[in-house]
Amino acid sequence: MKQHRIAYLALAIALAALVVAVIQPDKGQQTTAPAKQETAYERVVRTQTLRCGYAFWEGAVMKDDTGTLHGPWVEVTKALGEATGLKIEWASEVGWGDVGAALKSGKIDAMCAGMWSSAMKAKEISFSNPAAFQGIEIFVRSDDQRFDGKLALLNQSDVKLAIIDNDNSDFIARVDFPQAQRVSVASVSATDTDLMLNVATAKADATFVSPGTWRLFERTNAGKLRRLHPGLTLRNFGLTYAVDNDDVRLLLLINAGVTELLNSGQIDHILDKADKDYPDMFIRAARTYR
Repeated sequence: MKQHRIAYLALAIALAALVVAVIQPDKGQQTTAPAKQETAYERVVRTQTLRCGYAFWEGAVMKDDTGTLHGPWVEVTKALGEATGLKIEWASEVGWGDVGAALKSGKIDAMCAGMWSSAMKAKEISFSNPAAFQGIEIFVRSDDQRFDGKLALLNQSDVKLAIIDNDNSDFIARVDFPQAQRVSVASVSATDTDLMLNVATAKADATFVSPGTWRLFERTNAGKLRRLHPGLTLRNFGLTYAVDNDDVRLLLLINAGVTELLNSGQIDHILDKADKDYPDMFIRAARTYR
C-alpha cells in the first residue's frame, strides 16, 4: 500500500508541474508585444512639420524653373501651416491613385494638392472640410450640335464619353449616362487635358471637366471645345486635404486650420488673386458663420 501511495503522490506532483508549465510558460519563451507605431498626427506634433504629398495641376500646384512649387493651392497650404504653427514640407509627388497607399505607409502625412473628395475613395482616405470647390460641366466639340438642349441624348449606346478609369469622370458617366460607351484615356498619368483632347480629336463625343480647366485648354486649342450647357454643373467637388482614415486627430487639426482660414477670409483673398490668371477655376466655400 505504501508503494501505491508513493506512486500516486509522484503522479500528482507530475500533473501539477505540467499544469503550471502550461499556465505559466518558461520566461525565455515569452514574447513581448510589438511596439506601438507612431501615427502621422503624433509625428506631426513631435516634429512640428506636416509632410505634404502633391500632384501637379495647372492653376493650383505648379513648379517653376528652379523646382520651387507655386500656385494658389501652395499658398493656401502655406497659410494652413501658419495657422496651425506647422512647417510645411513638400515631401513627395504622389499620383492621385496612389494617395491611400502613400498615407498608409507613412510616406506622407497628408495630400495637400487640393484633392477632390470622393465617397468611393473614402474607404481608405479621410477628407478635410473643403477649402474651396470645383464644378464639373459637360464639354463637346464646338461644331457638334447634336446634344444642344437634349442632354438625354448623351445617354445613348452610340455616344462615346471620354473618361479616366476609376476617376470622377468615370463615376459620372456610370451614374448619369449608363447607356453610353465609356472611352478610357489609355495612360496611367492621364489628365483632364487628355480627356478634352480625346473629344477634340473625335475619339469621344463628350467629357466632364471644370470650366477653369477648359479655359486653360482654350489657350492652346482655341475654339476646339465648348460648354454644352454653361452653368449646369453635374457635380461640385470639394477641394480638400486627405489623410489616412485611421488618423482622426490629424484630420481634426487640419479641419480647425481650414475653418480658421475660411472665416478670416484668407482663402478668399488667395483665390481672388488666382481668378485673374485662372478664371472659373475655383468656387468659394461658404463661411461657417452668418
